[in-house]
Amino acid sequence: MGFTVIHTLRMLLRTMGVRLIVDMERRRVAIQGFTHEIEFKGQWTEFYALLAVRRSSPRQQERYTTAEELHGCVSWRSKQLTSVGKVVSRHLAILDTRGAGDIVQHQGKTLAWRLALDPQLIEFHPPREVIERRLREDSSFLRVGVAEIAELRTLVDATIMLEKGEVEGAFELMEGSGQGSGDPGHRGMEAWRTLLTGRIAQRYDRGDLLEHLISDWEDSPDPEGKAVYARLLALEDFDQRFERPDRALRSLEQLAIRLQGRGDIASLAPVWNVMGLLARRSGDPILGAEYHARAVAVFGLLGDLHSLQAAVFDLAICRTDELDKQGRPPDHLVLDLVDTCLAICGQFGVGADSAQAEIAGCRWAVKAGDVGRARGYLRAAEELLKSIPSTFDQACFLLARAELDSIDPHEPGANPRRDFNAALRMFEREIGDQYMVEKLHKAMETLKKKSD
Repeated sequence: MGFTVIHTLRMLLRTMGVRLIVDMERRRVAIQGFTHEIEFKGQWTEFYALLAVRRSSPRQQERYTTAEELHGCVSWRSKQLTSVGKVVSRHLAILDTRGAGDIVQHQGKTLAWRLALDPQLIEFHPPREVIERRLREDSSFLRVGVAEIAELRTLVDATIMLEKGEVEGAFELMEGSGQGSGDPGHRGMEAWRTLLTGRIAQRYDRGDLLEHLISDWEDSPDPEGKAVYARLLALEDFDQRFERPDRALRSLEQLAIRLQGRGDIASLAPVWNVMGLLARRSGDPILGAEYHARAVAVFGLLGDLHSLQAAVFDLAICRTDELDKQGRPPDHLVLDLVDTCLAICGQFGVGADSAQAEIAGCRWAVKAGDVGRARGYLRAAEELLKSIPSTFDQACFLLARAELDSIDPHEPGANPRRDFNAALRMFEREIGDQYMVEKLHKAMETLKKKSD
């Protein structure tokens, strides 16, 4: 903060004697105090008016004007949002050549700007209050209307549906809405909608749609666009965890470096979590656990509880895989991680879209020889599955129950062979998961030997 104050004071000293005249009536801006008066017209009137109004407001003096806000002004609306920052950057280069570069500070020449002038040296025609009111009336960025509120409700409802696993319902809810005006004030909602669409595409195995979304947001200059682009890439690489995890991991490593460079930890956490999955699939569960642990810490910091519980569960999977490589069964730390995951779900009402943690907990407790704990996990999974329309979760539940009943057949109605066969049919005919089909055949052979 001290550096910012000193830097601002230096800028003010260099601009002493410079006067800015913002004349909205004649659509003209004049910068005086140099050998020759510097004049700009047209769209630059709104640019300097927006910066000058902010600079003259005691509450907003230090605030930067973003490309999105400028794009909301009448003269700038016809441009592509992605070109607004480039136009301003070229303008700043012109100011430099005329010796007036110090009057505009920036946070990235294409991203955000503010005036470095003493407010007393800014002159408004008509008065400042009139110009500010006109900017508010003309700028779509400063208005939130009925359509925007309706869009907000749609996105919230769609997000809730996705968290519950109701993917089809979320897709139908978003279809046909969100057309809006395309104004920059809706950029955040547009990014939110895009991410939801990406998550739906990933659930529906629509790689083509996911690639299209990534292409659309690849060169986005704004923070919202960069954040959603990073998350879309993570979703795409998540889909490649079975086919080419090594290649996907290398791709995300480069993305993680860029995100760290700009301090975007909110985007970095989901990227790290997918990197953990890819590292584990590449045969390195210890590295996977390191990435998941990093993600866990940031999700906790951000209060992203849904992602937190998922990352804790992923951490448990990595530990289980590493123990398996050593020929050891899941230990108490694995089950403690499962309990932590379930505590987050139970106390904060997240994770209702899947029973995988409960099902895995049951199977791991069976391998650990803790039948009582396994029964507890199984009962929790059965209760949750009453509201989850997931064939995959249903099949996994039947498999877990069959494994538990095969070593503890005293439960009323226990029939492990029936459950194994039912799970096999679901994986084979409805889901098409060849990996699980092969796994079930091996489990059934083991069961047959035990019963013979």
